[in-house]
Amino acid sequence: MENLDAIQGIRIWSNSQVVELYKKDENIYLGCIINFIAHYNFENEYVDYVYEESKLSSKQTKKLLNQINFEELRYLNASNNIEDNNLKIEGLYNYIIEFGYKNEIKRYSYWLSTNNEYEVHGVLKINNIHNFLIKTISKLKLIEKFNKFRNQLPKGIYVNGKMVFYKTF
Repeated sequence: MENLDAIQGIRIWSNSQVVELYKKDENIYLGCIINFIAHYNFENEYVDYVYEESKLSSKQTKKLLNQINFEELRYLNASNNIEDNNLKIEGLYNYIIEFGYKNEIKRYSYWLSTNNEYEVHGVLKINNIHNFLIKTISKLKLIEKFNKFRNQLPKGIYVNGKMVFYKTF
């Protein structure tokens, strides 16, 4: 996203997926989901990354971008720079979100928490990001899509974040 060739672009990274959303102009919306995983051979030598890309419809992409714009998420600070965020919040999944708007690109890190401390203390900005990520994961069926991708992999050793798994059949 270094050289954004669009009016607006959003990239959401997790350990194993990337969701890319672009508004090229007033009528063209492009989006995709990329599942990826590191593949090693049985001698434990690095082989490469295996990936799968699936396109999102223009309608899905436009709807997600409109939600991001409505929530004004690109104006938020990274989670470690949010005022009043001195809570002991444990993260379940970490996300990197890149917001590109015209020639401005910002990167933020966020997490989905394993507890609701941010809600109890009213850290609204974290709550907005949390709700957006949960809705996006659900709407796009990201967990199901990654599990399907992982289940179709050939024999080998795979690393997903810090998780190593062996596929022997």
